[in-house]
Amino acid sequence: MANWMVGIDTGGTFTDVAALETGSGRLHITKVPSTPDDPSRAVLDGVTTLFSELPEIKAGEVQFFAHGTTVATNSLLELKGATAGLLLNRGFRAIYELRGGTRPSGSDLIDTFYQKPMVLTPQKYTEEIGGRIAYDGSELEPLDEASVRQAVRRLRERGVTSIAVCFLFSFMNPAHEQRTAEIIREEYPECRVSLSSVILPVIREYQRVSTTVVDAYVGPVIETYLRRLSGRLRDLGIPTEQKFIMQSNGGLMRVDIAANYPNQTLLSGPAAGVVFGAQLGQAVDEKNVVTFDMGGTSTDISVLPSGMYQETRQGKISGQDLGTPMIQIRTLGAGGGTIAWIGPDGLLKAGPRSAGAAPGPACYGQGGEEPTVTDADVALGYLDPRALVGGRVKLDQALAIAAIRKRVGEPLNLSLEEAAMGIVKVVNVNMEVGLRLSLAERG
Repeated sequence: MANWMVGIDTGGTFTDVAALETGSGRLHITKVPSTPDDPSRAVLDGVTTLFSELPEIKAGEVQFFAHGTTVATNSLLELKGATAGLLLNRGFRAIYELRGGTRPSGSDLIDTFYQKPMVLTPQKYTEEIGGRIAYDGSELEPLDEASVRQAVRRLRERGVTSIAVCFLFSFMNPAHEQRTAEIIREEYPECRVSLSSVILPVIREYQRVSTTVVDAYVGPVIETYLRRLSGRLRDLGIPTEQKFIMQSNGGLMRVDIAANYPNQTLLSGPAAGVVFGAQLGQAVDEKNVVTFDMGGTSTDISVLPSGMYQETRQGKISGQDLGTPMIQIRTLGAGGGTIAWIGPDGLLKAGPRSAGAAPGPACYGQGGEEPTVTDADVALGYLDPRALVGGRVKLDQALAIAAIRKRVGEPLNLSLEEAAMGIVKVVNVNMEVGLRLSLAERG
């Protein structure tokens, strides 16, 4: 019986599937549209397509399944996560919103329309709790359990579905956070809970709060996705327990474990590309490598001096600060589905919003009306409308042209060619700036 290894990369627009027969080295690759409403369905579609294209592969012969996903990344980039609440010690409710005292830098300093990145849990979803743990882990003040119950009830009434809990010095003594989690489950059993003492039990208050909030924000999305995925793979007849997801640090984690630690999957998809880039650099004896991964929603850039990817505990995705160990990757809202729009200053912008797979770029003919980078490429002839995904996806150039004219050309008094080229130039400049910043960071 043959043994197969299957690798899958789920993006915002397409899902890619690769199968390798371990004995012969035979490789087969296929691609299917992503399904943003339920990304696990696209994975199932991809595996089913793989089996139909290679009938000799049997589900029981898949002995290894590895998966990189941008589900968590895209939910953060496009602000499509859960309605999350935050519980903090009394008197410290401003910690998260102050963002550690960080200030704008670079081009943001001359942007008259600059706005700080949106907080994922605004003040109306933030509650203060009585009780205090000291720096050495001793209890200065008992946990006010009544205030916890009242706070949870208020958050439930406001529609919160996930709660982040971050108390002072919980990394020294997690007792207050643990009891708070028990009370939340008593008062609101269906609510998801993220504890800083579990997510990031290290010193530095703001970083811990921000990371825990991100976990609460993307947690329900990625948890639902992974549990559905695991069940559907079993239903398909893939029995192996060797089912893994890429972590942000380039390692692998079992799918069932990853569902409990979604913040560690935020760079799951991009991390796989960087790890492969490092391996490829070694294979061709290139010491210094830059990986550049442009998908449908985002572009991911990483610099590998001496062929080694760098790890950081001070990452940032879409303006959100993270203390989870991760490969140093600069993620930009710039992909094929990136939407072009006119800003309040009257200038052409591109991103970070994306048309994704549904409705997708206007040229997909699925109801999309906003012009994207893909529409500009089709209008300019950079993309063959008949050749996408081996001809399985047909593109409508007329729809791309109409969207660009209506949303960009006419408002800015530009010809079709000028408007389309403007979109391409703007997104290219965004990526060039990202690349230059990444190179500057690595010296």
